[in-house]
Amino acid sequence: MAFKIVEKTAGVKGLNNNELSINSYGVGFGIEISNKFNGFTSCEVYLDRDNRKVGFKPTNNTLKGFRVGRNKQNNRASISGKWATQLPNKRFVTRYEDDMIIINDCDIADIKPKAHKE
Repeated sequence: MAFKIVEKTAGVKGLNNNELSINSYGVGFGIEISNKFNGFTSCEVYLDRDNRKVGFKPTNNTLKGFRVGRNKQNNRASISGKWATQLPNKRFVTRYEDDMIIINDCDIADIKPKAHKE
């Protein structure tokens, strides 16, 4: 039987500096990306379904942004929210463009609103 490599999936352990990891709870950022959040308390999340892109913008606007958490060593940032369930659980290499951290080739699910109970 031939060996087959096991691919890394979501999770911050072993995350490269310019990567982020998405799971059903939110997003964990590599150290290089986490440094972009220095001086900011929140992160706005932008979804572009047509172009399969997701943008993360550091901000201090707590009304529009999700709170940025830090690990105990204060070197890795993370954000959480139910919106993360729209994204695949995996790692992405990022690029920094126009004050935004961007990932490409991301399949964004359509989440249907829950029926209102009366």
